[in-house]
Amino acid sequence: MSLQQREIYHSENGDRWLLTRDDDGRAFIQHKANLSSGGKVTSIELGDFLEAGKAGPEHQALTRQPGPKGPPKGWWTVKRNGIPVRHFPGKEKAEQYATDPEYRASLVTRKAWGKAKGK
Repeated sequence: MSLQQREIYHSENGDRWLLTRDDDGRAFIQHKANLSSGGKVTSIELGDFLEAGKAGPEHQALTRQPGPKGPPKGWWTVKRNGIPVRHFPGKEKAEQYATDPEYRASLVTRKAWGKAKGK
């Protein structure tokens, strides 16, 4: 099995988090612990990685942050634990993002792979 990967966060202690896609198109996070911790590699489903209560820098690196003035007027903001995680121009897409894990995952992977390809 071949994996496509893009690093989303590298901690000071050497831990790495990679957005990963397998041959079947399934997207997930791979956490690679630093060598002094044993270097263990763990696969984490996107839904579990973005689960409520997880707001570390590795989680924030995967979510889109608003600009300094916030979203444009009239946009809807989806929040997780009171923290804005994504903005949408319409209520329908905001509700879909908040309730549909597959839709959330598709947006994250499209954005990440676009960055990896320089788009």
